[in-house]
Amino acid sequence: MTDVTGFGLLGHLLEICRGSKLRAEIAFDAVPVLSAALHLVKLGFATGASDRNWSSVANQVALPPGMPEVAEETVMRSANQRRPAGGVQSRQRARRAGDIQAEGFDRACEIGRLVAGPAGVTVR
Repeated sequence: MTDVTGFGLLGHLLEICRGSKLRAEIAFDAVPVLSAALHLVKLGFATGASDRNWSSVANQVALPPGMPEVAEETVMRSANQRRPAGGVQSRQRARRAGDIQAEGFDRACEIGRLVAGPAGVTVR
């Protein structure tokens, strides 16, 4: 498990991938985003680390063609999400998400999976 402060979802997810020598596949629509963050991005605001975060991960991330810039900014580059759970075995997912939700993170959910392959992230 990781939180996404500082390096955003992709930065922390790539750290997990590099350490485990696996590739992450995430479902863009499954990633919870704070509604206030989406509103601010639509108004033109971005975090100070947004461009720096993207520069450090862009060569290991495959984004879907035509991903709207607003979506890319809020979900992929910035620390605007709640905590995602990562690296949990299939049979433990529901229990783990429930445990995290019980601790007060009501939006904890599965956003993807880790698969064999070179360290990196594919967004679908």
